[in-house]
Amino acid sequence: DRELPDNPKIRFLTAGLLLARGRPAEAVPGLEWVVERQPNHLSARLNLGEAYLALSRREQALSQYRAVAALDPSNALAQRRLTELGRR
Repeated sequence: DRELPDNPKIRFLTAGLLLARGRPAEAVPGLEWVVERQPNHLSARLNLGEAYLALSRREQALSQYRAVAALDPSNALAQRRLTELGRR
């Protein structure tokens, strides 16, 4: 993580690749880094929610999906995950 530049786009894309390759634990730090600096980055929050979910970190996943739904109530993935997890 320290080797990556302080560029949210690069960190987001790198974390997304890790997540897509089935490496959610490695994706989490980069996604958390992006969300800390850009709290309205919906894609980063969604990916972070997916990574948390893959790691059985349900409450943290719910927190990300809720944040996305608050920023964009029409976001289908966030709404679907909130419904699947049985909480809003």
